[in-house]
Amino acid sequence: MIVNCPNCKGEIEIPRSTASEALKVSLPPDTKRVLPPLPPTPESPPIQLNPKPERTTYDASTNTFRGTMPQVLKLAMRAVQEVGWTLVNVNDTLGLVTFETGMTWGSSSGVSGSLTIMELSENQFRVSGAGKQNVRGGQFLALDFGEAQEEQGAE
Repeated sequence: MIVNCPNCKGEIEIPRSTASEALKVSLPPDTKRVLPPLPPTPESPPIQLNPKPERTTYDASTNTFRGTMPQVLKLAMRAVQEVGWTLVNVNDTLGLVTFETGMTWGSSSGVSGSLTIMELSENQFRVSGAGKQNVRGGQFLALDFGEAQEEQGAE
């Protein structure tokens, strides 16, 4: 096998048995190997294995959304705002949207909730939610229709 010397560029003949060892010799640290770019081929467009979806879609049969993480996050944010709730935080790295509702039947100070967006596969997501009653403030009205006394008398 004939190779070029990295210093003088002269040709050096290396026996076949040591040729594979010679190829393992590293170049000086300041030398960089740069491969020329491949010329573009105008007759064939680049092939995309999983093209980026243009919009988010929902598949009810699998209970999943198809889109990118930013698209699904924007959809979740829009849904929270459409019902009049307050966005508290959006974390695109974790896929988490937190929000607070206003007054509800169960809580005069509202509910704190979160939507978690889990990536199942590329461009496929499942959204789950959780919430808890806020216990801020005090009770401003308590109604008793005799239930408490009925329970005490039954024992």
